[in-house]
Amino acid sequence: ERRLAGRSVLLFAFVLLDATRPLLGSWAQQGQQLGGAFQTGSFMLAQTSSSFAVALVLARTREGSAARALQLCADPAKCLRQLPVALCFTASKLSLLMALARLDAGTVRVMAQLGLPMVAVGSTFLGKRYSREQWQAIWMIMIGVVTFYLVKTETERHAAAYAMDRPWPPAESDHEMLQLTTWESQLSVLLVIVSLVANCLGALVSQRFLKDSSGGPYYLQKAHLLGGECTVNLGVCLVSWVFSARVSTFSEHLSAGWDHRTVITMLVWIPSGWCATLVVRRCCALTKNIAQSA
Repeated sequence: ERRLAGRSVLLFAFVLLDATRPLLGSWAQQGQQLGGAFQTGSFMLAQTSSSFAVALVLARTREGSAARALQLCADPAKCLRQLPVALCFTASKLSLLMALARLDAGTVRVMAQLGLPMVAVGSTFLGKRYSREQWQAIWMIMIGVVTFYLVKTETERHAAAYAMDRPWPPAESDHEMLQLTTWESQLSVLLVIVSLVANCLGALVSQRFLKDSSGGPYYLQKAHLLGGECTVNLGVCLVSWVFSARVSTFSEHLSAGWDHRTVITMLVWIPSGWCATLVVRRCCALTKNIAQSA
Protein backbone atom coordinates (compact mmCIF):
# COMPACT_ATOMS: atom_id res chain seq x y z
CA GLU A 1 0.00 0.00 0.00
CA ARG A 2 2.79 2.40 0.90
CA ARG A 3 4.63 1.54 -2.32
CA LEU A 4 1.46 2.14 -4.36
CA ALA A 5 0.91 5.50 -2.65
CA GLY A 6 4.52 6.47 -3.37
CA ARG A 7 4.15 5.59 -7.05
CA SER A 8 0.89 7.55 -7.24
CA VAL A 9 2.56 10.67 -5.81
CA LEU A 10 5.50 10.22 -8.18
CA LEU A 11 3.24 9.87 -11.24
CA PHE A 12 1.17 12.89 -10.18
CA ALA A 13 4.31 15.02 -9.78
CA PHE A 14 5.64 13.78 -13.12
CA VAL A 15 2.37 14.56 -14.97
CA LEU A 16 2.24 18.04 -13.44
CA LEU A 17 5.86 18.89 -14.22
CA ASP A 18 5.82 17.32 -17.68
CA ALA A 19 2.70 19.29 -18.64
CA THR A 20 4.43 22.57 -17.79
CA ARG A 21 7.56 21.80 -19.85
CA PRO A 22 6.20 22.76 -23.29
CA LEU A 23 4.29 25.70 -21.82
CA LEU A 24 7.41 27.15 -20.21
CA GLY A 25 9.53 26.28 -23.25
CA SER A 26 7.15 28.19 -25.50
CA TRP A 27 7.09 31.08 -23.01
CA ALA A 28 10.90 31.22 -22.97
CA GLN A 29 11.01 31.15 -26.78
CA GLN A 30 8.60 34.09 -26.95
CA GLY A 31 10.89 36.07 -24.68
CA GLN A 32 13.87 35.36 -26.92
CA GLN A 33 12.00 36.50 -30.01
CA LEU A 34 11.75 39.89 -28.34
CA GLY A 35 15.22 40.07 -26.87
CA GLY A 36 17.61 38.08 -29.07
CA ALA A 37 18.67 34.61 -30.13
CA PHE A 38 17.74 31.76 -27.84
CA GLN A 39 20.76 29.50 -27.28
CA THR A 40 19.22 26.05 -26.94
CA GLY A 41 22.63 24.43 -26.51
CA SER A 42 23.56 26.59 -23.54
CA PHE A 43 20.10 26.03 -22.03
CA MET A 44 20.52 22.26 -22.18
CA LEU A 45 24.07 22.46 -20.84
CA ALA A 46 22.96 24.60 -17.90
CA GLN A 47 20.00 22.31 -17.20
CA THR A 48 22.01 19.08 -17.23
CA SER A 49 24.91 20.63 -15.29
CA SER A 50 22.51 21.87 -12.58
CA SER A 51 20.90 18.42 -12.43
CA PHE A 52 24.36 16.87 -12.08
CA ALA A 53 25.05 19.27 -9.19
CA VAL A 54 21.87 17.98 -7.49
CA ALA A 55 23.17 14.42 -7.88
CA LEU A 56 26.48 15.51 -6.35
CA VAL A 57 24.72 17.02 -3.33
CA LEU A 58 22.73 13.80 -2.81
CA ALA A 59 25.89 11.71 -3.12
CA ARG A 60 27.73 14.00 -0.69
CA THR A 61 24.89 13.57 1.82
CA ARG A 62 25.01 9.78 1.52
CA GLU A 63 28.77 9.27 1.24
CA GLY A 64 29.83 11.90 3.77
CA SER A 65 32.72 13.09 1.62
CA ALA A 66 32.64 15.57 -1.28
CA ALA A 67 35.69 13.97 -2.90
CA ARG A 68 34.15 10.51 -2.71
CA ALA A 69 30.85 11.82 -4.09
CA LEU A 70 32.61 13.46 -7.05
CA GLN A 71 34.61 10.30 -7.72
CA LEU A 72 31.46 8.18 -7.82
CA CYS A 73 29.28 10.58 -9.80
CA ALA A 74 31.90 11.62 -12.36
CA ASP A 75 33.28 8.16 -13.09
CA PRO A 76 34.52 8.66 -16.70
CA ALA A 77 33.99 5.06 -17.81
CA LYS A 78 30.41 4.88 -16.50
CA CYS A 79 29.47 8.31 -17.86
CA LEU A 80 30.89 7.58 -21.32
CA ARG A 81 29.00 4.28 -21.35
CA GLN A 82 25.77 6.32 -21.29
CA LEU A 83 26.68 8.44 -24.33
CA PRO A 84 24.16 6.67 -26.65
CA VAL A 85 21.36 7.50 -24.21
CA ALA A 86 22.73 11.02 -23.80
CA LEU A 87 22.71 11.54 -27.58
CA CYS A 88 19.06 10.46 -27.71
CA PHE A 89 17.95 12.77 -24.89
CA THR A 90 19.95 15.72 -26.24
CA ALA A 91 18.44 15.28 -29.71
CA SER A 92 14.98 15.05 -28.11
CA LYS A 93 15.34 18.25 -26.08
CA LEU A 94 16.97 20.18 -28.92
CA SER A 95 14.21 19.20 -31.37
CA LEU A 96 11.53 20.03 -28.79
CA LEU A 97 12.90 23.53 -28.20
CA MET A 98 13.16 24.14 -31.95
CA ALA A 99 9.57 22.94 -32.42
CA LEU A 100 8.32 25.22 -29.63
CA ALA A 101 9.79 28.18 -31.52
CA ARG A 102 7.34 27.36 -34.36
CA LEU A 103 4.36 25.64 -32.73
CA ASP A 104 2.19 26.49 -29.75
CA ALA A 105 2.60 24.42 -26.60
CA GLY A 106 -0.89 22.90 -26.89
CA THR A 107 -0.20 21.46 -30.33
CA VAL A 108 3.15 20.05 -29.20
CA ARG A 109 1.45 18.46 -26.19
CA VAL A 110 -1.16 16.75 -28.39
CA MET A 111 1.44 15.58 -30.91
CA ALA A 112 3.44 14.13 -28.01
CA GLN A 113 0.80 11.41 -27.65
CA LEU A 114 2.45 9.71 -30.64
CA GLY A 115 5.17 8.64 -28.21
CA LEU A 116 2.83 6.01 -26.74
CA PRO A 117 2.61 3.75 -29.84
CA MET A 118 6.33 4.32 -30.46
CA VAL A 119 7.26 3.04 -27.00
CA ALA A 120 4.75 0.18 -27.27
CA VAL A 121 6.30 -1.00 -30.53
CA GLY A 122 9.81 -0.60 -29.12
CA SER A 123 8.88 -2.50 -25.95
CA THR A 124 7.88 -5.56 -27.98
CA PHE A 125 11.51 -5.93 -29.03
CA LEU A 126 12.41 -6.05 -25.31
CA GLY A 127 10.01 -8.92 -24.64
CA LYS A 128 6.87 -6.99 -23.64
CA ARG A 129 3.50 -8.38 -24.76
CA TYR A 130 0.18 -6.54 -25.01
CA SER A 131 -3.38 -7.74 -25.43
CA ARG A 132 -5.46 -7.06 -28.51
CA GLU A 133 -7.54 -4.49 -26.57
CA GLN A 134 -4.38 -2.67 -25.50
CA TRP A 135 -3.13 -2.50 -29.10
CA GLN A 136 -6.52 -1.20 -30.22
CA ALA A 137 -6.35 1.61 -27.65
CA ILE A 138 -2.77 2.47 -28.66
CA TRP A 139 -3.60 2.68 -32.37
CA MET A 140 -6.75 4.72 -31.64
CA ILE A 141 -4.53 7.30 -29.94
CA MET A 142 -2.30 7.40 -33.01
CA ILE A 143 -5.28 7.83 -35.37
CA GLY A 144 -6.63 10.63 -33.18
CA VAL A 145 -3.32 12.52 -33.25
CA VAL A 146 -2.98 12.17 -37.04
CA THR A 147 -6.57 13.39 -37.50
CA PHE A 148 -5.87 16.37 -35.25
CA TYR A 149 -2.83 17.28 -37.35
CA LEU A 150 -4.72 17.03 -40.66
CA VAL A 151 -7.58 19.21 -39.38
CA LYS A 152 -5.15 21.75 -37.91
CA THR A 153 -3.16 21.97 -41.16
CA GLU A 154 -6.28 22.54 -43.25
CA THR A 155 -7.52 25.18 -40.80
CA GLU A 156 -4.20 27.02 -41.03
CA ARG A 157 -4.38 26.98 -44.83
CA HIS A 158 -7.83 28.55 -44.73
CA ALA A 159 -6.72 31.09 -42.11
CA ALA A 160 -3.72 32.11 -44.24
CA ALA A 161 -5.96 32.68 -47.25
CA TYR A 162 -8.56 34.69 -45.34
CA ALA A 163 -5.82 36.77 -43.73
CA MET A 164 -4.96 37.94 -47.24
CA ASP A 165 -8.62 38.90 -47.83
CA ARG A 166 -8.88 36.39 -50.65
CA PRO A 167 -11.71 33.99 -51.39
CA TRP A 168 -11.16 30.26 -51.08
CA PRO A 169 -9.71 28.48 -53.05
CA PRO A 170 -6.67 30.81 -53.28
CA ALA A 171 -5.50 32.45 -56.47
CA GLU A 172 -2.33 31.30 -58.21
CA SER A 173 -0.36 34.26 -56.87
CA ASP A 174 -1.13 33.24 -53.28
CA HIS A 175 0.10 29.65 -53.62
CA GLU A 176 3.71 30.54 -52.75
CA MET A 177 2.74 32.00 -49.38
CA LEU A 178 0.45 29.07 -48.62
CA GLN A 179 3.20 26.61 -49.54
CA LEU A 180 5.56 28.44 -47.17
CA THR A 181 2.99 28.12 -44.36
CA THR A 182 2.53 24.42 -45.11
CA TRP A 183 6.30 23.87 -45.17
CA GLU A 184 6.73 25.57 -41.78
CA SER A 185 3.96 23.41 -40.34
CA GLN A 186 5.48 20.22 -41.74
CA LEU A 187 8.93 21.15 -40.44
CA SER A 188 7.50 21.78 -36.97
CA VAL A 189 5.74 18.41 -36.94
CA LEU A 190 8.93 16.72 -38.15
CA LEU A 191 10.84 18.27 -35.23
CA VAL A 192 8.22 17.00 -32.78
CA ILE A 193 8.43 13.50 -34.25
CA VAL A 194 12.25 13.54 -34.08
CA SER A 195 11.98 14.63 -30.44
CA LEU A 196 9.54 11.81 -29.68
CA VAL A 197 11.55 9.11 -31.46
CA ALA A 198 14.78 10.17 -29.74
CA ASN A 199 13.09 10.40 -26.33
CA CYS A 200 11.39 7.00 -26.68
CA LEU A 201 14.61 5.36 -27.86
CA GLY A 202 16.56 6.91 -24.99
CA ALA A 203 13.93 5.82 -22.45
CA LEU A 204 13.90 2.24 -23.74
CA VAL A 205 17.69 1.96 -23.77
CA SER A 206 18.08 3.54 -20.33
CA GLN A 207 15.33 1.33 -18.87
CA ARG A 208 17.62 -1.70 -18.65
CA PHE A 209 20.37 0.37 -17.05
CA LEU A 210 18.01 1.95 -14.49
CA LYS A 211 16.46 -1.38 -13.48
CA ASP A 212 19.89 -2.98 -13.02
CA SER A 213 20.58 -2.88 -9.27
CA SER A 214 24.30 -3.30 -9.90
CA GLY A 215 24.32 0.25 -11.27
CA GLY A 216 24.12 1.58 -7.71
CA PRO A 217 21.56 3.86 -6.06
CA TYR A 218 19.31 6.06 -8.18
CA TYR A 219 21.25 9.28 -7.68
CA LEU A 220 24.43 7.63 -9.02
CA GLN A 221 22.62 6.20 -12.05
CA LYS A 222 21.15 9.62 -12.72
CA ALA A 223 24.59 11.22 -12.32
CA HIS A 224 26.11 8.86 -14.90
CA LEU A 225 23.31 9.61 -17.36
CA LEU A 226 23.75 13.34 -16.76
CA GLY A 227 27.52 13.06 -17.12
CA GLY A 228 27.02 11.73 -20.64
CA GLU A 229 24.47 14.45 -21.40
CA CYS A 230 26.77 17.20 -20.15
CA THR A 231 29.52 15.91 -22.45
CA VAL A 232 27.20 15.88 -25.48
CA ASN A 233 25.70 19.29 -24.64
CA LEU A 234 29.14 20.83 -24.27
CA GLY A 235 29.96 19.51 -27.74
CA VAL A 236 26.74 21.06 -29.10
CA CYS A 237 27.66 24.43 -27.58
CA LEU A 238 31.20 24.30 -29.00
CA VAL A 239 29.93 23.45 -32.50
CA SER A 240 27.29 26.21 -32.42
CA TRP A 241 29.94 28.69 -31.22
CA VAL A 242 32.40 27.75 -33.97
CA PHE A 243 29.76 28.15 -36.67
CA SER A 244 28.12 31.20 -35.11
CA ALA A 245 27.92 34.28 -37.34
CA ARG A 246 28.44 36.57 -34.34
CA VAL A 247 31.99 37.27 -33.15
CA SER A 248 32.06 36.58 -29.40
CA THR A 249 33.90 34.68 -26.72
CA PHE A 250 32.65 31.26 -25.69
CA SER A 251 31.27 32.59 -22.39
CA GLU A 252 29.40 35.37 -24.22
CA HIS A 253 27.99 32.80 -26.63
CA LEU A 254 26.72 30.67 -23.73
CA SER A 255 24.99 33.59 -21.98
CA ALA A 256 23.48 35.15 -25.12
CA GLY A 257 19.71 35.49 -25.00
CA TRP A 258 19.29 34.46 -21.35
CA ASP A 259 16.67 36.22 -19.22
CA HIS A 260 14.37 35.42 -16.30
CA ARG A 261 12.13 33.27 -18.52
CA THR A 262 15.02 31.03 -19.46
CA VAL A 263 16.09 30.60 -15.83
CA ILE A 264 12.56 29.77 -14.61
CA THR A 265 12.10 27.26 -17.44
CA MET A 266 15.42 25.60 -16.63
CA LEU A 267 14.57 25.35 -12.91
CA VAL A 268 11.30 23.54 -13.72
CA TRP A 269 12.91 21.22 -16.29
CA ILE A 270 15.38 19.96 -13.64
CA PRO A 271 12.85 18.22 -11.32
CA SER A 272 10.86 17.14 -14.39
CA GLY A 273 13.89 15.24 -15.68
CA TRP A 274 14.49 13.60 -12.29
CA CYS A 275 10.85 12.51 -12.06
CA ALA A 276 10.88 11.13 -15.62
CA THR A 277 13.94 8.96 -14.95
CA LEU A 278 12.52 7.78 -11.62
CA VAL A 279 9.23 6.76 -13.29
CA VAL A 280 11.18 4.65 -15.81
CA ARG A 281 13.21 3.09 -12.98
CA ARG A 282 10.24 2.22 -10.74
CA CYS A 283 7.73 1.44 -13.49
CA CYS A 284 8.70 1.36 -17.18
CA ALA A 285 9.03 3.57 -20.26
CA LEU A 286 5.48 2.76 -21.39
CA THR A 287 4.05 3.85 -18.02
CA LYS A 288 5.91 7.13 -18.44
CA ASN A 289 4.34 7.72 -21.84
CA ILE A 290 0.86 6.77 -20.59
CA ALA A 291 1.29 9.29 -17.77
CA GLN A 292 2.32 11.91 -20.35
CA SER A 293 -0.99 11.31 -22.12
CA ALA A 294 -2.93 12.36 -19.01
